[in-house]
Amino acid sequence: MASTSCLRLAGKRVFLTGAAGGLGRAIARRMAEQGAKLFLTDLDAAAAGEVAAAINKQAGTQVAWSAGQDVREEASWQALLAEAVQA
Repeated sequence: MASTSCLRLAGKRVFLTGAAGGLGRAIARRMAEQGAKLFLTDLDAAAAGEVAAAINKQAGTQVAWSAGQDVREEASWQALLAEAVQA
């Protein structure tokens, strides 16, 4: 996946919401191509997991993690950000 000549996001961690939709999925893939480690969330946890699995398969290693999240629920932010830091 690191075929991009410019790995602008190498060593960076990204927390991306809405990652299961078309635009979120495309952003996640592009960020992974640029070297980022990703924590993907979406209301549809299974779909976010599918995006993460596809990215990891393409990368040949785990560079993406996922979880279900309703961004309107403030309490979920702290727990997921803490989980993302550990990933």
